[in-house]
Amino acid sequence: MINKNLKPKLAKDIVWREEGEEGEIVSLASYVGGPIRMLNPVASKIIKLLDGKHTIEDIINEIIKSFEDVDYETAEKDVLDFLKELEQERIIDAII
Repeated sequence: MINKNLKPKLAKDIVWREEGEEGEIVSLASYVGGPIRMLNPVASKIIKLLDGKHTIEDIINEIIKSFEDVDYETAEKDVLDFLKELEQERIIDAII
């Protein structure tokens, strides 16, 4: 089980920028190469919160606030699954 008090952050070589008029989509890439990923609004919101200041619990709560039709269990599962994926791809520092 992941400790939800951890404060994940993007790896040092990862850059992102907001796309679209509202900045609702994030493009994510590495300084060292690799594909550019376009993220959906939920994933984009999570990326914006990976600053080493927000806990995983904070991120879950922000998703619930930002997307009205999401309950806690769904937000928790989606956030944790996405963070695990980012960790496997070395986009964030280790959280396990």
